[in-house]
Amino acid sequence: MRAWPRPTPTGIAIAIGALVAAVAGIAAGSATTSVIAAGGLGALVLGWLDTARVPRLDAEREVEPRRVDRGQPAMGLIKVANPERRAAPSSTAIERVAGAEFAIAVPRLAPGCAASLPYQLPTQRRGAIEIGPLSITRTDPLGLWTAARPLGAIATLLVQPRVYPIDPRPTGRQQHVEGPVSDTAPRGTLTFHTLREYVLGDDVRRIHWKTSARTGTLMVREHVDTSQPSTVVVLDTRLERYTDDRFEDAVDVAASVVAASQRQGFPVRLVSSHGARLLVRPGERGHAVADLLTTVQAAPDGDLERAAVAALGGRDHAAIV
Repeated sequence: MRAWPRPTPTGIAIAIGALVAAVAGIAAGSATTSVIAAGGLGALVLGWLDTARVPRLDAEREVEPRRVDRGQPAMGLIKVANPERRAAPSSTAIERVAGAEFAIAVPRLAPGCAASLPYQLPTQRRGAIEIGPLSITRTDPLGLWTAARPLGAIATLLVQPRVYPIDPRPTGRQQHVEGPVSDTAPRGTLTFHTLREYVLGDDVRRIHWKTSARTGTLMVREHVDTSQPSTVVVLDTRLERYTDDRFEDAVDVAASVVAASQRQGFPVRLVSSHGARLLVRPGERGHAVADLLTTVQAAPDGDLERAAVAALGGRDHAAIV
């Protein structure tokens, strides 16, 4: 793809000035004014010729790690190579990160040579941060022209909530060791109890296909573990309750409680006042919960009490946070 130079604001101003000087020089017969016009025009021509040589480089980007806790370091690495038979002049790599642009100097590259260009990624804000597209640009020494050649694909950095080391929450009384005594028995893997509708995060191996076909709704087998504690985390996402920083703190706390329960092998359920519901069973890594907490935002509406009641579902043995 040909990268045609475009005039910068400075280049446009010089072009207008040169045109005015040329007209004035012709009208007034002034040699000095004509020289000024010629100088401006010459600078524009030389700048265009210099900028038209945007190097044809191969480039690839690496992001390490692809998931990071908020505030922890993450690095981007751009690897550029010159596949041409002649040297590539120095240029600038423009990387776009979350809508902002970062300029990274690319040195002159001899034929067949390569360079690695590391840079630090911003991780102060939680979310799915879009990185790219990358472009190689060149600007003439006077800043009159610029040209850009797009390269590479778009990558995503997941900035997750900050997780603090805390102990799992107390989980109330245990059920009878001989088996479930009611629908409030904690869910687990030991004993079949009932069928229920599929919820995001359920193991697809537990889908009961015959019942699903008969009812037209995905149904899963519900098992119970009669002695296993469980935790319910309810995240209040109502916009009126927070400033931006306070909401980030709330998400961090929710993630920390979920992580503490997961480390102990306890089932943990996460719900939000806006209606999101996820369940992490023992042994599951819980990427769905991490993804939800990475992208969750405060919303103008929601019902905290309804979310908490629905999450507990009558299970008085569970700890609720």
